Amino acid sequence: YQRRVHGDFPMAEHGRLLLFAALAVLAAGAAHAARPPVVFVPGLTSSFLQFQKDSPFRSRFTWCKNTTTQWQLMWPPQRDDTDTLHDAVCWLEEMQVQYNSRTRQFIEPPGMQTSRVDFGGFNGVNGGPSIVAAYTQQGWTVGRDLFCAPFDWRYSAAGQGLASYYTQLMQLIEQASNTTAQRVVLAAASFGPQVALSFLQHMTPAWKARYISWFIAESPVWSGSVIAPSVLAAGEGSNITEMWTYRELALGAPAMMWLFPRAGTTNTTWGRTEPLIRTPARNYTAYDYETLLHDLGFSDHTAALQTILDDPALGAFAAPGVDTFVTYGYGLPTPGMYEFSEAFKANATWMPPPPRVVMAPETGDHIVPLRSSVRAKYAWAAAQRAAGKQLYYKGYSGQPHAQCLFPQSGACFHDVLALIINGTVPHAEADQAPVMQSVEDAPAGASRLLAA
Repeated sequence: YQRRVHGDFPMAEHGRLLLFAALAVLAAGAAHAARPPVVFVPGLTSSFLQFQKDSPFRSRFTWCKNTTTQWQLMWPPQRDDTDTLHDAVCWLEEMQVQYNSRTRQFIEPPGMQTSRVDFGGFNGVNGGPSIVAAYTQQGWTVGRDLFCAPFDWRYSAAGQGLASYYTQLMQLIEQASNTTAQRVVLAAASFGPQVALSFLQHMTPAWKARYISWFIAESPVWSGSVIAPSVLAAGEGSNITEMWTYRELALGAPAMMWLFPRAGTTNTTWGRTEPLIRTPARNYTAYDYETLLHDLGFSDHTAALQTILDDPALGAFAAPGVDTFVTYGYGLPTPGMYEFSEAFKANATWMPPPPRVVMAPETGDHIVPLRSSVRAKYAWAAAQRAAGKQLYYKGYSGQPHAQCLFPQSGACFHDVLALIINGTVPHAEADQAPVMQSVEDAPAGASRLLAA
């Protein structure tokens, strides 16, 4: 190297090379500076969870261990051919969150500790490598201006279940902003927007103005999904073991009830005449959850359900108070009701036969009906205007749930990049989903667009 610089090249040429190198470094720095830091909040079941347990933990089952010697991965489940039904029972017990009816708090069993994996990075989330690949190709770097904030997805915002997470998320955002001297893009997908919204509702306007540039909500479940109560009723899977496992998992995770369809009188909620679950004995609407739990034999969960429904994050549904872009898919068959062939027996040990799926009249993204995705478009419009904040909504025909995160989604992914990098505001296209108005805002004589 010394010979080539000082022997083969004239000094003037050497100077030009140094200048070009310096300009290249500056250009690279400028390119990175143009990318604001992005913090991702993943979706339901996306975050890896680990646990350890010690005294005073006491299992209800004699064959389950009461202590561990080190942290162990709890989710995703580590299963192999040697696992028995006893192993599944122990795992389900470890996964369950307890509810204290006196304090109205959701808590871990005494002696049980859980944590996320790789907070701030992407090694502890499903799909992490794909997200990293997509964004590093665009100039971001993990740990510098690209972060992930996995959370314990078993909890909802109710009962302070995510309070410690909100503190960590706040610190991560502040660190990302202070390190890059830019405000942060808070991006979330699927169940993540509910969690991110609740976080933003807890922060002061001054803090949000200082640290948040955009809130990007991809495939949100603002008003819930009909899938949630169906899983609580009959689990999911192709055999009785799978159905029982998923139902027990849903019963032990309050987040599942946070996804129940919201009762209301608008076209973005569910009314009293719209059944979510149908049996030969009766229909169950969004106004009948307590009866549904009773008829399934789960009356001991009604207090927890009420705490979750009382939580203001998705109840009052206050606007985030930051510039917001919401993306969603539509035009795909999406569950709208589950029809059971037998009446429920008020017996927690009984599993009903698998239900028949009835598709929603308004389509959706295969998982979330359209009314749920577009709830904020009307609920937040006035508050966002009053706060001087932007609110953009865009639907993508034929886009499956939570696919906007990846380049394969095409237009959605590139719209998000254009907004983050260039500040280019997305424009609705000709294939935009039909406008849905709330009953209160509908013109005189207008009918409910989503009437069942």
